[in-house]
Amino acid sequence: MGTHRPRVLVLADVGSPSYHVGDEAVGQAAAARLAERGLTPVVVSNGRHLAADYEGLEVVTGPPLPLDRVELVGAHRALAADPAAAERGRHGPALEAIARNVGAVDAVLVAGGGNLASAFDWLLYQRIAHLLLAQRRGLPTAVSGQTLGPVLVDADIAELAPVMGAARTIGLRERRSSELGRRIQPRDVTADCLDDAQFFGPFGADEPGAGVLAAGGAPRTVVATVAPPGPHVHPGEQAERFARDLVALHERTGCRILLVPHKGRIPGAGGEDEAVAEDIQRRARCPMISVEPVTSARRAAEAVGEADLVITNRYHPVVFALARGVPVLPLVEDDYADARIDGVLDRWGLAGRGVPVRTLDEGEITAAALAVWEERGAYVAHIRAAAPDLRAFHEQWWDALAARLAADAALAVPLPWLCRPRPLPAPPLLAGLRRRGLPALRLTGELAQLRAELLEERAENRLARHNDPNLT
Repeated sequence: MGTHRPRVLVLADVGSPSYHVGDEAVGQAAAARLAERGLTPVVVSNGRHLAADYEGLEVVTGPPLPLDRVELVGAHRALAADPAAAERGRHGPALEAIARNVGAVDAVLVAGGGNLASAFDWLLYQRIAHLLLAQRRGLPTAVSGQTLGPVLVDADIAELAPVMGAARTIGLRERRSSELGRRIQPRDVTADCLDDAQFFGPFGADEPGAGVLAAGGAPRTVVATVAPPGPHVHPGEQAERFARDLVALHERTGCRILLVPHKGRIPGAGGEDEAVAEDIQRRARCPMISVEPVTSARRAAEAVGEADLVITNRYHPVVFALARGVPVLPLVEDDYADARIDGVLDRWGLAGRGVPVRTLDEGEITAAALAVWEERGAYVAHIRAAAPDLRAFHEQWWDALAARLAADAALAVPLPWLCRPRPLPAPPLLAGLRRRGLPALRLTGELAQLRAELLEERAENRLARHNDPNLT
């Protein structure tokens, strides 16, 4: 007679129309970690996942919740009040699918793909709904490798706090997320952890950074991953800036530059990062700058491992580079990006290296990249010293998480304690560029909070008028 392997529903925002390397890496990594520990992962997909990414795993489809905040909040409150009635309402198919998927498993894990923030309220409420229904059924629930906020409005906190309080573990991957999480839910289940995909993908047999140190005086291959800019920067202006700086970097070092998009439409049909990369290549007119289309999360991680230097304004290229000892220049667009990118750097003792890109002058991306390269020896030594303890912590984290999802006496299983490595100071140029750009960076955070609060107020007013026609 076989041993029962608890079935764990895994949410990681996989299978979107645009393939997102980071979310897919998180989904695959979380599923693999659970399976290694004797659990059966059941991955929730938005419906467009690559079968090869989840070969041998059970995948279920979760229809999206409404994007309009009034409809989204209204649907969630109806679900919380009367799930059966909500499943018969306008958004019944999506809510019924959540209930069906939760009803077919033994536990629910919200992994790191898709953040718990008011800016992504459709993802936030999807996750709250899964946790709520699972907890009402008495199922174990947990969160791992998540970003919380940094923008969360009061109405969203009011819905999130109870399901956080009823979860067995809340794992948060950055310092600011952890601080906010402990204010929202101070129970001892809230804990520091690493990104779920921190050690995802292929690794060579050599020590981290071996290829970097073998490169000699100049990088041979630079991987650049560039996401589209925010709403106040014209895409053409961004592409022109990166084209000029990457050409200058090639002329200074002789390196080959590989543009590796982390978001695009499979198979390589353009869109998002791919469109940005193709525009940069077109403007650069340099045969040593090429584009590698999006193919899989594993390949994107592997490409980072083959590089001598990484330049990026996305989160997961930084995650992949740290684990492999590849020097990385992190460019941050706004306060949200800084919370995440400087947060993962902080976990490795490398905080203060995220460079605010909007305040950079002509040529400063090139100068910053060269400063990162000049520091490679100290950087690689730092990563080699930090990696064994962080990798051991990551294994212990998943051991404890799996036990808490499966065991009856789950809270008796202690969570490991994350000890940050001794900090390595940032190169002076990066530290100076960061100081100069921090005021503008923080302003983007304040504006994002104000915008979210305005949208919340408008939504609450519309909901009130809908519920009481006598209101004007």
